[in-house]
Amino acid sequence: MRRDLRVLELLVTRRAETLTWIHEQQFAGLSRKSALNRLGALVAAGYLKRVTVAVPGAPGTQSAYTLGPRGKAALELRSLAGEHFRHRRFNPTLRDSSIPHQILVNRVADWLGADLTPEHLLPMRTKEQWRHKPDGIYPAHGAEAGRVVWLEVDLGHYSRERISGKVRAFRADSDAVHLLLVTHTRARADQLAGWLHTERIGRSMTIVCLSELLADPEFARHALPAPRQPSEDPFDHVPLIDGLRMPELPSPSVPWGPEDGGWD
Repeated sequence: MRRDLRVLELLVTRRAETLTWIHEQQFAGLSRKSALNRLGALVAAGYLKRVTVAVPGAPGTQSAYTLGPRGKAALELRSLAGEHFRHRRFNPTLRDSSIPHQILVNRVADWLGADLTPEHLLPMRTKEQWRHKPDGIYPAHGAEAGRVVWLEVDLGHYSRERISGKVRAFRADSDAVHLLLVTHTRARADQLAGWLHTERIGRSMTIVCLSELLADPEFARHALPAPRQPSEDPFDHVPLIDGLRMPELPSPSVPWGPEDGGWD
């Protein structure tokens, strides 16, 4: 099913997502039970892995999904998303302990409306870049093409040395115009600002807790994303004929000839 493949494709970039999010985004108009049953079938077949996690800011525990052991092979065979695995070392099956952090990265990007390139798909060439790469980058609002905002989410698990390394890497990136550092509590945000000897909101860096960001978007005024580019499934507007998708192409105004590059 096309929906099954789309779920797998989303988990290449998002890496982990909750049942609630997948139901809302991919099973619109269907019951939660229908989504749960279909995802359960993909888990049973090895395409997905299901875990139960506590996500900061969400009540109770959440059912979450990552790619399963057969997910990568299915994408490499059936989807252009399989190209993400070529020449990359990342493990598509995320560790359980990393899932809450990844889901929060996804949520922050969604709340900002950012076209996020996640950590595991960033081009990194040196050992230092691999160690201190951000959780993601996105195009910066009002900046020239190619300029980006670094997004980093901290749940209290980064040491002072690691945070300092992230900031050094950000400042060494000539394309980065702002660092948005989102953490789980106001006290932690104050602590990070103290470690870095900086104000929490500045022209090049914003340190904010999640509740502040949700309550007042003004906190992110220096880290706004460029408007999202419209995205659409190229198959959505192709009619289905006898089980095959056949594109309707306009006829050329004049017959093609060899000189027009119209023939092989």
